[in-house]
Amino acid sequence: MFKTLNLLILRSYIGPLIVAFCIVMFILIMQFLWLYIDELMGKGLGTWLIIELVFYASANLVNMALPLSILFSSTMTFGNLAEYNELTALKASGNSLIRVMRPLIILMVFISGFAFYFSNNLWPVANFKMRVLLTDISKKKPAMTLKEGVFYNDIDGMSIRVMKKNDETGLLQDILIYDRSTTNSSYNKDFRDYKQVIRAEYGKMHRSPDNKGLVFELHNGEIYKEIEQNQLKDTKYPFQKSRFKHASFNLDLSSLDLKRSDENNYTTDQLLNVKQLDRNIDSLNKVARVIKENLTDYVSKTYATVRQRDKENYHPHERATAAFEDQPQVEQKKIIQKAITRCKNVKKHIEQQTKDALGYNEKYITTLKVEWHKKFTLSIACLILFFIGAPLGSIVKKGGFGYPMLFTIAFFILYYILTMIGQKIASNQVVVEYLGVWLSSFVLFPIGVFLTYKANNDSVLFDREFYLRILGLKKKVKDENSSAML
Repeated sequence: MFKTLNLLILRSYIGPLIVAFCIVMFILIMQFLWLYIDELMGKGLGTWLIIELVFYASANLVNMALPLSILFSSTMTFGNLAEYNELTALKASGNSLIRVMRPLIILMVFISGFAFYFSNNLWPVANFKMRVLLTDISKKKPAMTLKEGVFYNDIDGMSIRVMKKNDETGLLQDILIYDRSTTNSSYNKDFRDYKQVIRAEYGKMHRSPDNKGLVFELHNGEIYKEIEQNQLKDTKYPFQKSRFKHASFNLDLSSLDLKRSDENNYTTDQLLNVKQLDRNIDSLNKVARVIKENLTDYVSKTYATVRQRDKENYHPHERATAAFEDQPQVEQKKIIQKAITRCKNVKKHIEQQTKDALGYNEKYITTLKVEWHKKFTLSIACLILFFIGAPLGSIVKKGGFGYPMLFTIAFFILYYILTMIGQKIASNQVVVEYLGVWLSSFVLFPIGVFLTYKANNDSVLFDREFYLRILGLKKKVKDENSSAML
């Protein structure tokens, strides 16, 4: 019996979980693409590059999609069981809510374990690769698209203008090319390495055989070339003009290609796992201790030098302050001013070391500690949101997409806002790291315990008639309904 019950509960839950996860992932990916649509459009990105970017983005969005899917599917599953009195029948046969939830609790433990592994090993790599790829895409120039009457200037050293073009035949009319490079012209060997202006009545363009360049087939045109300074002594004309009937002009499009960065040149704390973070935090704590010890030695040596100098000038038959009191008033002011200057220098050095070296070190330690705690928050959030969604569904007794979606959105917004606020104040050292990162868990855990307790004891927490009876409105509603029937 128990085996059949466990299979029934698991079968009722896994289906909505998978569907909810796929829907949430689709929505988040669409939001991601919409957010970066300006970076992606018009750059001629290949299909596999887009697939690679979406893959990394999908892995990066799991930390949002998984908790939301668990919350929604658990609320929907137990809402369906309660709505069709299946949960009531299970309780009537001697099974408590916790007993009904047992197979799903075991499943949640495995999902939480995978969530920790994902946060510790997979998510950092996917997030890193996605950011590097987005950086490379943002640096890529738009793909070459010629517009009528507009100069195209994204090719290095080139400006191209076409007055008219036919998209069906590919024919271009009134072509004007400004070649500002010195080695990009291959029209004629006699004119290589010179700046030039090319104009043609009409022509066509197509990709080169190696697909790395662009070939212009030009007709009925002229070339204006600038003569180099070292050749002006042989001629009194600074420009050279030539005509052609048919010419081929090659453009190098390598500047428009996407250049992939070397990932080894990037360093980020988000790539570190828990063990690596522990090791780095320990190393930084040692550095902080060394900085504090150096400051202590500096202060001690500074005042030790003053004490040593006073000791050397000390005479037993004189009072300790006699040397200072016997000095003229002008000398006393100089001594006091020198002491004040020395104290200011020591204070300035301490403040500078505390702000720059020690302050930066502590800020970096805080960043690493925040990353360390974030490795565990996803797995714990999955458990807490399950213990909110499952009892909430059994209390509300409504399945489908209506009420579960409403309560899911409300609790997930609360979870997301608390998570973002907590991580922000923890990173800014407003509160202790663990208190900020675990803020959402500290708030939602008591709610989960309360709802589980109420649901296990058949609470009427969301029963409309219960609150009407408390307010004394139940009898009034019945009387109004009776009058309406008469």
